[in-house]
Amino acid sequence: MALWRQVPGFSFIFLCCPHKAYHSISGGVSLDDLDQLIAQSDFIDLIDESPRLYEHFLKAAKAHKDVFFANPFVLPLDQLRQCSLLVKESGIKCQPGLYLRYQEDIAANSEYVFKFLESVISLTGNQPVHYNKWLALVNNHVDLLSFLAHAPIKRISAFSLPINGIEHALLNFRIQFDNRSVGNCTININALVEEQISCLYNEAQQKLILWSKNNSAPNDIFDQNCVISAMEDFIHNSREKIATKVTIFDALNTVELTKDILNQIEA
Repeated sequence: MALWRQVPGFSFIFLCCPHKAYHSISGGVSLDDLDQLIAQSDFIDLIDESPRLYEHFLKAAKAHKDVFFANPFVLPLDQLRQCSLLVKESGIKCQPGLYLRYQEDIAANSEYVFKFLESVISLTGNQPVHYNKWLALVNNHVDLLSFLAHAPIKRISAFSLPINGIEHALLNFRIQFDNRSVGNCTININALVEEQISCLYNEAQQKLILWSKNNSAPNDIFDQNCVISAMEDFIHNSREKIATKVTIFDALNTVELTKDILNQIEA
C-alpha cells in the first residue's frame, strides 16, 4: 500500500484485510457489498495475504475491472488456469508481479542472445521469509531466465539445502534452453548480507552486468524501484487501453515451469 502511494494519480477506495471486514480508505464508500466496492473502483490490486484471493479475482473479472495481481503464484494451478481463461474471455488486463523484468538494464539487454545468465539473490535471516514470498522469488527468476533466453526450455535441474532449520533456505536451479543457453539461479534466504546480482554473458563470452544492488531494507525481496515501475506501467497501460508488458499467461507459464523445480526439491 505504501508503494501505491508513490504512484501518481492513484488512491485507494477500500482495503480488504485478512479475516477482517472491508475498510474505507477515502471515505464515503459503502462497505456492505464487495460487488459495489469493485464497481466503484477503476483497478483492483490483489495481494496474496487475502484468504479470498481467488474469489476476489472472479468478482473483478465479472465486473470487467483490470487487475494488478501481485502474487498469483500462490494459487493452485487449476485456479490460475481458470483466471487466465477469464482474462481471455472478459478482455480485462491482468498484470502479475513479475517484477524482475523491470530491472533497470533488462530492457537494454533483452535483445541479446545470451550464452549464460547468473542470477543470485541473498536475504538475511533476521526476519523469516514467508513461503509465499519465497515462491514469488522463484517464479520471478524462472520468468527472468525464460524471458531473456528467447528459446524453449530443454531441461530444468534443481536442489535445495536447509540452513538453521529453514527448509529450502538455499535453492539452486539451472535451466538449459534449446539454443544452448544456460541460466543459473541461486536464492539464499539465510545469508549474511542482503544482495541481488544478475550477470549476463553473450555469445562472445563478454560479461554484461545486468543489475546489482544491496537491499536497503531487511527482507525487501524486490527492489522498490522495480515494483513501482511495474505499478506505473500497469496504470498507464490500463488507462491507455494497451497491452501490458507482462500478462497472467506469462505467470501461468512460469508456474508450470516452477512446478518442476518444486517437485525436484521436495522429492
